This record gives sequence, structure tokens and C-alpha cells, in this order.
Amino acid sequence: MTNLFVETGLRGANHGFVTTTDGIVLIDTPHKPSDASRLRAELKRRGPVRYVLNTEPHGDHWTGNAFFDAPVVAHEGVRARILGTDLAAHVARVASFGPEEPKLLEGYRPNAPVITFPREMTLHVGNHTFRMVHMPGHTSSQAAVIVEEEGVVFTRTSIG
Repeated sequence: MTNLFVETGLRGANHGFVTTTDGIVLIDTPHKPSDASRLRAELKRRGPVRYVLNTEPHGDHWTGNAFFDAPVVAHEGVRARILGTDLAAHVARVASFGPEEPKLLEGYRPNAPVITFPREMTLHVGNHTFRMVHMPGHTSSQAAVIVEEEGVVFTRTSIG
């Protein structure tokens, strides 16, 4: 049984998750609220989401954070960007993604990172190690997430 799952082809960023012996670690979240709600229901059947890791500060990587009741971890610049976002404009834009989105955005509040790092950090969750490394490029605050036991790296990836 694999512990690693990735979903691509949705509007915005790709996202993935890793199942550990202590729950799920989600890497980035869907941009569309309907996709985030669907993912939340799927993950609920698999176990609790322990952490959300964001790889960069653009909304297509963090809008769906609000649909998960878990602490978010990211580069310190991601937190600053989320807290500095014009939420009314952001919500209006995301609401235009489809007919079911406005209802899902009622009372929207972003789930900003509560754990941040400037250069690198390691998070141990169950039997997995997640190493987040600041790697500026597309944005000055992006990071790669290295899942050591799975031999994979999540980096900033977007569709479009």
C-alpha cells in the first residue's frame, strides 16, 4: 500500500498528501472550495489531517487551507502574504470559479501558517520526516517539501 498521493489537473496548484502512522500530512490545498470540500471528505475516511504544508504564497496553494482543521506550516513569507491579502477581492475572484463556490466561501477565513521558518525546518509526523527547505524562485517565499521515507520532493507546481 502506498503512503503517497498526488492530484493534478485541477484549477490552480497540484496538491498531495502522505499517510503516516499518526495521520495525514497535506501538501498544498485546492484552489477551488468545491475541490477542497471533496478532498476533505475523502481524507476524513482515511484518517485525521495532522498538518497542512504550503509550498508558496500564491492563493492557488493556500485558499483551501480554510477547509482543513489542522495547523499550517510554511515559509514565514507565506504567512505574511496570506495575512496581507485583500480577502474581499480574493473571495470575489475565487467565487467566480463556478456556481457552487460562492456558498462554500460564506464566512471565509484563511487558515494562515501558525508554524513558520526562515530557511529550513524538519517536521516528524508518525513514521515520516518532512523537511521543508526555502528555495526562492517563482516566489521569494517558496519551499520544497522533502518526504525522506518516500524518496519524493514536492515543489511549487501550478497548472495554467
